[in-house]
Amino acid sequence: MESIVLDKAIAVCCVTASSFPDGVLAAFQTLHGKLDHKEKRQHFGISHGLPDGGIHYLAAATELNPSEAETLGLDRFTIQKGSYLGVTIPDYLKDLGEIGRTFHRLLQNPNLDPEGYCLEIYSGKDVQCLVKLKNEDQNG
Repeated sequence: MESIVLDKAIAVCCVTASSFPDGVLAAFQTLHGKLDHKEKRQHFGISHGLPDGGIHYLAAATELNPSEAETLGLDRFTIQKGSYLGVTIPDYLKDLGEIGRTFHRLLQNPNLDPEGYCLEIYSGKDVQCLVKLKNEDQNG
């Protein structure tokens, strides 16, 4: 596990998956169908647990201009700057289950931000799995 600091917030366009994990691929397909310049964008998965035990999942990609999400009829989310704990999974398509197992391990950290989420950052065949840590200035 490694510590990663995002030094600025990242605005993303996103589509909510209808279910998890079954609706994730369709959410990315819907997102990619509405976006141009896919090669200029960073792609993300953003998720958090729900009270009923389910998972809320967003397929996301960087916004290229401030009103793009609204113009395209997509949701908008801002990935928070700050400290994250992460693991990079090389060639993640060989074993998609490794993403869930990795997040399970990361979520055991006692310094998690209670308002945080799980963040996947896709880069070619690799995915970086991150969880948000408490900021030093947060109490608790």
